[in-house]
Amino acid sequence: ERVGVHDNFFELGGDSILSIQLISHARQAGLHLTSKQMFIHQTVAELASAIGHSDADAPAAGEQAPEAAGKVELTPVQRWFFAEHTVDPDRYAMSVHVALAPDTDPAVLERALAAVVDHHDALRMRYADDGAGGWVQEYGERPEGLLRVRDLTAVADRERALDEAALEAQRALDLRAGTLVRGVFLRLPAGAPPRLFLAVHHLVMDGVSWRIVMDDLSIAYAQLAEGRPVDLGPRTSSYQQWAERLTTYVRSGALDHETAYWRKALSGPMDIPCDGPAAGTYGEVAVESSALDRSTTDALLQRAPAAFRTRINDVLLAALGRVLRDWTGGPVTIALEGHGREELFDDIDLSRTVGWFTT
Repeated sequence: ERVGVHDNFFELGGDSILSIQLISHARQAGLHLTSKQMFIHQTVAELASAIGHSDADAPAAGEQAPEAAGKVELTPVQRWFFAEHTVDPDRYAMSVHVALAPDTDPAVLERALAAVVDHHDALRMRYADDGAGGWVQEYGERPEGLLRVRDLTAVADRERALDEAALEAQRALDLRAGTLVRGVFLRLPAGAPPRLFLAVHHLVMDGVSWRIVMDDLSIAYAQLAEGRPVDLGPRTSSYQQWAERLTTYVRSGALDHETAYWRKALSGPMDIPCDGPAAGTYGEVAVESSALDRSTTDALLQRAPAAFRTRINDVLLAALGRVLRDWTGGPVTIALEGHGREELFDDIDLSRTVGWFTT
C-alpha cells in the first residue's frame, strides 16, 4: 500500500509521529531508515530496496550507549527561551493529564517514572547563571519526589481539586534544582479510574518527546508490575551530542548562505489590520466553517501536491498568504514551527531522543 499519501505521514511534530515510530522500530530490528528515505521512496517495495543495515558501530539490541554527563550547549530554541522569558522562567511547563487503569499502583508508577528519567538524559538537566546574564545547562542527578499522591475520594469539588493538583505540580518545577519533571497520582472516588497529571519543563520537552516518554512509561510500568527489570532498549544519540554537533555546524559557517534570505524575510512585514487599539480577547473569537466537496478535496489532497511536488501545508499557506496580502496591502510574515529533528549528521539518531528540538 502506498505511503506518504497523507501529508501527516511526514510531519514528525505535534500529533503526527508515525515516521519516527517506524524509524525507531527499524532501528530496533537492526535496519537503517531515515525520514528522507521515506519521502523519496513512496512505496513499501521501493523503501524495502533502499533500506540498509545499521552501522556496525551502532549499539546492538539491548546494549546501552554511554550515559551523558557534564555541560551541554544550549540549542537555538533554548537560547530563544531564555532571551524571551526573563521573568519567572521556571513557569513554562508542558503537561499531560491521562486516565489510568483502575488497578494502577502509584508506587510502581513512581519507579517506572524514575526509570524513564534515568533513561532519557535531557530530563536530568539543571540550569545556572553563567555570570554574564545568561544561562548554562548541565546534567545532574535524578531529583527525588518525582510523583506525589493526592487522595481526592472525599473532595466535594473535584474539578477544583484537580486544577489545584495540576498547579502544584507545575509550580514545583525548578530549573536550578533540576526539578524538571513532576507527576501527581490522583486517586478519585469509587468507580472513577485514577489519573496521572505529568508536568515537564518545556526546556527539555516537545511534542514528539511526549510520545516517547509516555510509551516508555507504559513499557516500564508493565515490566515492573510483572517483576521484571526495566529495559527500554538502547539509547539513541544524547541531547548533548545533538547540541554540540549543531553548534559546531553553525559556527563552521554551514548555514551562512541562508542569512540574506532571513534578513529579507524579516524586513518590513505588514501588520494585520485591527479594528481598534484594544488587544483581542478569547471572548471575541469567532469561528467560520465551510465544507469542500469531494472533487475539491481530491484536488487539494492529491492533485495539487503531485503537480507542484509539494505538500498540503504549502498549498494552504499559499492560499492564506494571498488572502492576507490582499487584506493588508502587502506581504505578511507567518511564523511556523517545525519538529527540528533534522537529519544533518549521519551518525546522529534522534528517533527516540527526548528534548526540545522545535524550530
